[in-house]
Amino acid sequence: VKEELQSNGSQIIANCEVELVSATEKGCVVYCKDGSEEKYDGCILAVHAPDALRLLGDEATYDERRIIGAFQYAYSDIYLHRDKNLMPQNPAAWSAWNFLG
Repeated sequence: VKEELQSNGSQIIANCEVELVSATEKGCVVYCKDGSEEKYDGCILAVHAPDALRLLGDEATYDERRIIGAFQYAYSDIYLHRDKNLMPQNPAAWSAWNFLG
């Protein structure tokens, strides 16, 4: 994905803890916790819905709050393992969730 975006002229910035994303007439401004800010033509918030609302802050529009706020989450404990005996035989069927009851 990174290479595809960069080949189209997109700029990818990692390891910058974002505090707020503010919409402007020309795009958006990203405010980082280190005090820096950058202006962009547009932004993609690749985070969970509750985090997106937090990043948009009080400036989130009614529609943004209504749509993003509609996502529901269930919190649960997870256990990570590497035991292939507990996984489906076809690795293509491996997913983020496997239930053994």
